[in-house]
Amino acid sequence: AALLAADGVETDIPLLPENLWNTIPFSTRFVAERILDELATHGQFTDKELASFPLLLRRTARASNSICSSRHHPLALLLDEDLLAFHRNFLAFCVEQRLVDVVHAYMDHYRLGFTIDDLDSLELPLKAKPWVDVLAKFRLASLQPLNFQSVFEASIANA
Repeated sequence: AALLAADGVETDIPLLPENLWNTIPFSTRFVAERILDELATHGQFTDKELASFPLLLRRTARASNSICSSRHHPLALLLDEDLLAFHRNFLAFCVEQRLVDVVHAYMDHYRLGFTIDDLDSLELPLKAKPWVDVLAKFRLASLQPLNFQSVFEASIANA
């Protein structure tokens, strides 16, 4: 898998085996987890983590990277569809937990939902959770105050 190093140079680093800690002599589970946390800060995840949102979220949170201000965010190294899937799952988790401020901050931080099409691609439960609809539409109207469609949709969401 190609990886951007801190200096912006692309390097080839092999995918990590799930049983990495078994291949390191005299390692404990704690040491293996610390190694995997450090590798996650550089965009390297196990296949199992990439296939499971809860595991990927756990690893990025342990590596302090769920919301990161770094220019070289590890999740940015994922393919576009994998990154979009991560955003969808993260937002769905936050919506389910009613983490309103986190939803808003996350969408702002990653510049998500800046257009109606972008908002639709996130597959937010706008109909099932009215507060999400209001948040998304009002946010969109504030980003595009001269777009009358956005302002109209915000007013309808508030009705």
